[in-house]
Parts: sequence; structure tokens; C-alpha cells
Amino acid sequence: MADSNLELPNNWLYRRGLVDSAGTFSTLFVNDLLTTEVQSTSWWVDYSNFFDDVGALGGGNLSLIAGRNVTNINASVPTNARMPGTDPVGNPTKPNASALLELAGGDLSVRAGASVPWRRRMKRVGESYRFFPEGERYGRGG
Repeated sequence: MADSNLELPNNWLYRRGLVDSAGTFSTLFVNDLLTTEVQSTSWWVDYSNFFDDVGALGGGNLSLIAGRNVTNINASVPTNARMPGTDPVGNPTKPNASALLELAGGDLSVRAGASVPWRRRMKRVGESYRFFPEGERYGRGG
């Protein structure tokens, strides 16, 4: 199976966030009109544009097990997140990492009876996953 640029995470893992020169979240101009929605940090999965091979898009763990080689497969265990962009009265706030609410994600486990090419890395926002030799595992929990 040939690689496809439709499988790139930026096609299905959307993100936004806009900070002004004062360091507070800002609103966005669309077609020369100022929007009223503060563009706080967030990212999410657009399921309609997911063309990867396999994924746990709503959270959960993913295991790939092959009797021989693991080749040319994309596996994703992305998170989604949001951060409040305004205070209780509606004023834009500064980004605060402790206020980030990150959901979903999971562990990716890959086992192969023969080989797993090291040329690829599995990525998720905030962490990277990569293939390890037989029996090893890497993820949020390990």
C-alpha cells in the first residue's frame, strides 16, 4: 500500500489558539470581520477527515500484533484538549497550562515476530510514540 498525504495528522487533528502581543488569548479576524469568540488553545479530531489505517480516536489503547514484519501502517491514539480563554466575566485570559483539560489518548503497543522499521515515529500531541522491539511498550502510562 502506498503512502498517502491524506494520512498526515494535520488533515484530521485540528487545533487553534491565538495570543496577542500582551500575552492574552485573542479574537480572530475572518474576512475582515472580528469574531467574538476568543481563540483559546484547543485541539480535536475531525473524524470525517481521518484516513489513517487505525486509531483510537475517542480514547483507549491500541495494540498492533504481527506474526512477521510490521510495515507501512499508521496508528494513532490522539488526545483532544481545551483551555478556558476567558475569566468568569468574559475577559480574555492568559494561557495557563494548569487549566488545560486534556482527554482521550491512550497507549500504543506494537509487537512483531520479525522486525519493525525504525524509520517512523508514532506521534500524539504532547508525546511521541515509536516502535520498539518485541514486547516493549511506550505510552502515557509507560
